Amino acid sequence: MVIKPLNDRISKIPPPLSWREVDHSFPFRYPEEHEQWVELKDGRRVLIRPYRPGDATAYATMFERVDPDAIRFRFFAYLKALPDTERRRFEAIDYSRDMNFIANYLHRDRRPEMLGVAGGFLEVEKSSVEFGLMVRSDQQGQGLGKILLTKLAHYARSQGFREIRGVVMVDNEPMLRLVKAVGFQEVIDYQPFAASDEIEVVMDLTPSRLGGARRKR
Repeated sequence: MVIKPLNDRISKIPPPLSWREVDHSFPFRYPEEHEQWVELKDGRRVLIRPYRPGDATAYATMFERVDPDAIRFRFFAYLKALPDTERRRFEAIDYSRDMNFIANYLHRDRRPEMLGVAGGFLEVEKSSVEFGLMVRSDQQGQGLGKILLTKLAHYARSQGFREIRGVVMVDNEPMLRLVKAVGFQEVIDYQPFAASDEIEVVMDLTPSRLGGARRKR
């Protein structure tokens, strides 16, 4: 299957300098080439970029503005705060282990506001990326989930991974519609712990499988 371009609302020209985030020096190479400005349906310009130190706090703040059901869909449980494992993952940056793309809205005073995040756990030995996606509840309907998930898929393919996959709860209808629109297919024989309330979806990124039939695991 073909990974479609993000959409026509992508802007290759960054906003004026006053809208840019301040550069920082890191003890590792920050993959700046994967930054991208996009325009949402309501006209706001948002920076899609890899995660970096300092994002854990913004992530926890964003979590507080996500509806309980959306949290359950993302973490498979009702939670009152961002899980410690998720916070630690954002505090210990390791681009060889996982890649997280965040959507930042930058106010005119340069104050960033996190609107969503698409995370990918990089399973190098399996040439597979396991994704997770969460968009702030008051930002639904802006096309942000599709932009983030497509961005992650493009990254996975650019790094030579063969597939991107994830598990979706059967009652998470918006996510099931989204992954189908992006190009995922259901794994026919997926039976996690004999549960029937979860569906595994996968996108094959290898050129030889583009446009192929559904696959089994």
